[in-house]
Amino acid sequence: LEELLTIDVTDVAEATLDLDGNGVADALSDGLIALGRMFGAPVAQLSGFAQPGSPGSDPVELEARLQEAEAGFFDVDGNGTTDALSDGLMILGFLFGAPSQQLAGFADPGGTRSSASDIATFLDSVLPQDLAA
Repeated sequence: LEELLTIDVTDVAEATLDLDGNGVADALSDGLIALGRMFGAPVAQLSGFAQPGSPGSDPVELEARLQEAEAGFFDVDGNGTTDALSDGLMILGFLFGAPSQQLAGFADPGGTRSSASDIATFLDSVLPQDLAA
């Protein structure tokens, strides 16, 4: 039985692509968590993608991290909506190392970030500090 969680998220500056909080932004954990959230998967299921022992393996902690991400950077193309088949695929592709030119193909051309360089710059900015170029 899932409980309704209300979490006050006031500091979105801390939000990074490291959704599980293990110190690494990884496609097979963080990328799948992001994509799953955008598709509406329950946080209890998404916490199973987190690295064992990481803060995000706790559904309550992961919910807080996801709310920060939603407020901070899930709308990658800046079109005002978060969509799994655009924003989610850009996040997953970025974490897999796809070239930004390929990622731009998923962006809404009417968004504030639709060029390859804008998307790469934006996603680089939400890498954990120790991974940022």
